Amino acid sequence: MSTPKDIDATTITREQTTVNSTSERFATELDPGQTILAIVGANSLQFSLPIKLACEKSGFFCAACLGGFKESVDKVVRLPEESVEAFRIFVRFLNTGKVYVLGDRLQVPDMQTVVIKELSQYMDTDVI
Repeated sequence: MSTPKDIDATTITREQTTVNSTSERFATELDPGQTILAIVGANSLQFSLPIKLACEKSGFFCAACLGGFKESVDKVVRLPEESVEAFRIFVRFLNTGKVYVLGDRLQVPDMQTVVIKELSQYMDTDVI
């Protein structure tokens, strides 16, 4: 049995095209209640993300969680060089994206507008 390998940006970039086209298909195989821990920035701030949602929206997380990497076993992704503030915006995007899609499905354009305004205000108030 092979040992899971560590993930790196080069590996992810090389596989990104394939992963982006298959993220949603693979994400359907994930348990919606399962989470992955993202450890971000120099101070190792921890974010718990719904693994299914992260994989549906991010080719990086899809590869990390489903690509045979160490992270797919440990359910921990380390991003020490990433900005915590930028990652918070990513997390906010994951959460508001669901509400935006619901607004589209229910045909409530005002709901979508509120989501866009909220995300925009959030981005304006945080330093990236």
